[in-house]
Amino acid sequence: MDGRVQLIKALLALPLRPQTRRWRNPIPFPETFDGDTDRLPEFIVQTGAYMLVDETLFSSDALKVTFLITRLTGPALQWVIPYIRKESPLLNDYRGFLAEMKRVFGWVEDEEAPVIIEEGALLPDVGDHPLQGRPREAGDEERHLQGIAGEQGLVH
Repeated sequence: MDGRVQLIKALLALPLRPQTRRWRNPIPFPETFDGDTDRLPEFIVQTGAYMLVDETLFSSDALKVTFLITRLTGPALQWVIPYIRKESPLLNDYRGFLAEMKRVFGWVEDEEAPVIIEEGALLPDVGDHPLQGRPREAGDEERHLQGIAGEQGLVH
């Protein structure tokens, strides 16, 4: 008993170390998504941007999908529960999970802005389009966003 008291006193006498501040993500924490189709594009952009600048934390597809699931509420949360119960492979496939969300919640892709389906698939020529500098091959969009985030000092 005496030894414990002395140990506690010794520990209490140690100087307090200032807490190390954890890096803070400069992107606002994403809002929740309840299944409203009109909000789906905004939700995907918010969560994607938030995860992009903290690649250390969101280092795998499973972690990205898990983060998305934590932001789901209402009908969107009810939709994902069967996938969790069945341990669906989509839970480890970020792009596949997003595609399924888009399909279920009615996001219709604009035919002028095609979805990138596979690595190496070419996008159509955008000519003088205002987004002319956007990536032209599948997979380039993430590298393009990372470059922009790096220029802004947002990548951790």
